Amino acid sequence: MTVILIFTSSLLGAWLTYFLSHHAKFTPVRASSLLTLLFYCVLYLLGVAPDMWAAAFFGGSFVGMSAPHRFGMMAVTVAGSLFAACYEVLLPFIAGVGGALGVSAFLSVAAVHLLTRLLAKMKAKESPSQSTR
Repeated sequence: MTVILIFTSSLLGAWLTYFLSHHAKFTPVRASSLLTLLFYCVLYLLGVAPDMWAAAFFGGSFVGMSAPHRFGMMAVTVAGSLFAACYEVLLPFIAGVGGALGVSAFLSVAAVHLLTRLLAKMKAKESPSQSTR
């Protein structure tokens, strides 16, 4: 159950930050901070211990800060899911290291960006050979 809630919090952070910063004319930093503050307050008012969930949301919001000319919603979704996996696996080993959420978000976004570019190159190599048939 905890894993599902971490994935949900991470994806919400990524999606909402991406949407707010790219469609409502907020800067990515303002979108991330505002949404994380609201998320934290809602959890606190609901009586839920907000620390773990707000950290997952905040890290997911780092993913949502991605540039729109490089990432669409599908890429944000995949990177947000990768962040949640990194949060579960990597964070216990680097807890206490400054920037652990940012490092996890960077690794997730970089992996998706590299995969996207690799797939584009593979697709470009296939196209000319199909047109000659």
